[in-house]
Amino acid sequence: MFSRIHQKLGTAGFVIAIVALIVALGGAAYAALPGLNSKEKKEVKKIAKKFAKQGATGAPGAPGVMGPAGARGDSGAKGDTGAPGAPGETGPEGPSGPTTTKLAPGQTVKGLWQFQFDRRIGPLGPLTISYPLLVEPAPIEVYVPPHGSDPNCPGTVDDPQANRNYLCIYAKLANGTEPAPSELENKPWGWQGAWEIKSGEEVALARGSWAATEQCPLNEKLEEIPC
Repeated sequence: MFSRIHQKLGTAGFVIAIVALIVALGGAAYAALPGLNSKEKKEVKKIAKKFAKQGATGAPGAPGVMGPAGARGDSGAKGDTGAPGAPGETGPEGPSGPTTTKLAPGQTVKGLWQFQFDRRIGPLGPLTISYPLLVEPAPIEVYVPPHGSDPNCPGTVDDPQANRNYLCIYAKLANGTEPAPSELENKPWGWQGAWEIKSGEEVALARGSWAATEQCPLNEKLEEIPC
């Protein structure tokens, strides 16, 4: 069969025909041609390997459509706790606090006070004021009732002030008490008085503010030297 084809087509035409046939039918076409014996099949395979060449690479195809997003995966296991960080550096030492216990000459200290007492306990109740620093000598106390005034207490209950060597006790509220404290005790570290509850009242309630100012130094004639 191949001899007849070879004679009609010639060697070149025969090779071209065989290669075209293999390209058209696939690499295994030589095995499916009818009437070929094993020797002829080997010859066709040999010719195909000799003349068949791989074609040029084609242009890349267009990108495909993006598929839908996949389902969210499960959360991963919690990681191990990291090692503790190194301790930070120690900061500089702060300045030392004040060590004095005495108020400076001409300096003023201020505070708040409150008095509440029940007549069933007794007719008198204590009112105590403690100074944060010593006021030496002990200042002269002055009680300023609500809406009252005094020349040695130039401030107000909301802004307490005191002249030098005076303790000014300002009242914002005074219900059920006598006009002023009695049985006074005045010391460099504080002041204490006793307030009497008015007749007919069961409970007394009072509150306010205070200010104390240190006296300036005195000269030999006991005259105050300006601070």
